[in-house]
Parts: sequence; C-alpha cells; structure tokens
Amino acid sequence: MGKNEKVSTVKTNQTLFEFSKIRKLITTVVLWLSFLDFTLIAAGLAYLDMDGQLYGILFHGAVAFLLLVTALLIVRKSADVAAILLNLIAGVALFLSVWLFLGKDIGFHYFFITLALLPWMTIDRHYRLVQWFFTLVYTASFAYLMNVEGFKAITEQIPDIFLTISNYGIIAVNLLFLGIVFSVYSRMIEKIERDLSLKSEELILMQEQLRQMAVTDEATGAVSNRKLEELIRTEIARSDRYETPFSLIIFSLSDIREVFAVYGQEKGEQIMEQLVTMVRGDLRLVDVLGRWSDGEFVVFMPEIKLYQAVYVAQRLLSIIAVKEFFPKIKLPANFAVLQRLPQETFDDLVARMKKSMEKSRKEGENRIVS
Repeated sequence: MGKNEKVSTVKTNQTLFEFSKIRKLITTVVLWLSFLDFTLIAAGLAYLDMDGQLYGILFHGAVAFLLLVTALLIVRKSADVAAILLNLIAGVALFLSVWLFLGKDIGFHYFFITLALLPWMTIDRHYRLVQWFFTLVYTASFAYLMNVEGFKAITEQIPDIFLTISNYGIIAVNLLFLGIVFSVYSRMIEKIERDLSLKSEELILMQEQLRQMAVTDEATGAVSNRKLEELIRTEIARSDRYETPFSLIIFSLSDIREVFAVYGQEKGEQIMEQLVTMVRGDLRLVDVLGRWSDGEFVVFMPEIKLYQAVYVAQRLLSIIAVKEFFPKIKLPANFAVLQRLPQETFDDLVARMKKSMEKSRKEGENRIVS
C-alpha cells in the first residue's frame, strides 16, 4: 500500500506548475528592471557629481552588478534562490539609495508599496516566513523613510520639472506593474475555476451515464463485465487528462464454488445476489459494483485513493464475515485493493488486479492485499 500511495503522490500538479512559471517570470522581469534602475541611478550620479557622489556611484554600480549576476546565473538554476536574493539585494539597496543619496523628494519611495507585495509574488508559498520577513522589513523601512531627512541628497541639483515627471512616472510604473501582475493571477484563478467546473460537470455527466447505460448482470443485479470495463477505460482517459485518482476493489467469496456444487446453481446465484445487495448498500452513489467473472466482483471507485479504498474493503470484509447467507453458514472472502498508477494502461491494471487477487487467496481466508 505504501509504495502505491507514494507513486500516486509523485504526480505533477499542473496548476502549481503554472503558478511556478509565473513567479519565475515575475522574478526575472523585476531582476532586469532593478538592474536597469540601479545602472541608470549610478550613471545619473556620475553625470551630476562624479567626485561628490563617488560612494553613491560605487554603491549603485555594485548593486547593479549583483543583480546582473543573479539574473544571468541563478534564475536558470533556482527561481526560489533568485527571488530571495532579489528581495534581499534590491529591497535593502533601494531603501539605502533613497535614504542616503536621493532624499525624499524623488518618488522612488513609492516603490516600497510594490516591494511590500513583491515577496508574495516572487517567493514560493512554502517559504511563508521569508515572505513575511521581507514584507515587514519593507513596511518598517517605508515608515522610517517618510520620517527621516535625506543625507547628502542630490535633489537640489535637479530641476522641479524633472522631479515632478519622476514622481508621476514612478507612480505610473508601479500601478502598471501591479495591474499586470494581478491581471495574470486573476486569469490563472479563472482558469482554475473553469477546470474545476468542467471536472464537476463531467462527474455529474458520468453519474447520469451510469444510471442510463449501466447494463446489469441478470442474476445478481450488478453491472456487467462489459460495462464495467467500459467505465474503467473512460476513467483512465479522464484520469490522464486531469491527474485524478481512482481505485478498484476486487473480491470473491472463498468457498463459493463449493456452495454452487452442494446447493446448485439457483441457490448459489441467490447468495451472489444477497452479496451484491449488501455491498452496494455500503458504497457511495458514484461507486460502481460490477460482476467481473463468475465468482468475482469489482468495485470501481472514482476520485478515491488507495488508503481510502483499503478502508472500504476492510469495512466490507467485516460485514461479510458476520453475514449468514444460509442459516448457520458463513462464507469467508478475499479482497485485493489497488489504485491506478500514472500512465498505467487498462491491460496492465487488470493484470495487476489478478495478481493481487491470487496473492490474497494464497495468504488464506478473509485477507486483504493492497
């Protein structure tokens, strides 16, 4: 059971993969924009006052170089590391730049509004503490910046018209960036909702098809082998498309052949009919009980994992164990439970099911193999 469950949990979640690609794209874009920003600031400081702003030029040049290395080398290997370095380098450097070199008059401090959200857009949700850390640091820095005068600010050397254009330009860039990001995430959420709605509609349609097309075994009332096979093949295709699990329970009464030999065909079929009625009463509406062979039955369970199916099999075994099909006659049973593996074909699934059932019979009566 453990091995099969482990294999089923390895399946890639398409939705999380899409979000991961978006986070990587945002990280890459912000890295290059930050590199361009610090490069331009360093060039502007050099143009205004090479000697007086030497430390500022070196500082911004060093940050630009670190961001360039991060963008070129790290994003390709690990988006998580790149996102953390981006927030660490660009966030702290931008704060120091505004505080020490640019002063409060230039609107770069508006970027702190975006920075407070940046960790949640670039860092994976598994690093929740890191996200909160950067958000709190940026928020505290923003509050501090608004109450501290700039040191060696160069804004007095810049004409008012350029300050105004800079302020409104930075606000516009922030709003545009946030608008694009939230637009992308909104579309992702809409896509997820559509997929969930489609899956729900298909499940409802499958339930309706079960009621309409389920040809039953005349003797027991269970679904026939042919229809059961058709349902399993359909679910395999649906499972491959949406990566949803499903499980099968195959079981039989251990001494059923002797019952047929001693009591005859009619009495034997009556026992099988009683078994079907009893088992079906303990299943979900969407579960399908079918007659697989003369003495074997299969429970088809969509959207159910292995450990859940094992629990159902244990419950069914306990019910059968106390059932008296004839006065003072109890019949032991054997069960095999399996979950369909990723990309497993119908023929491979059936072969594995038969092998598990043979193993259950070899281990003795009232056994469950998974």
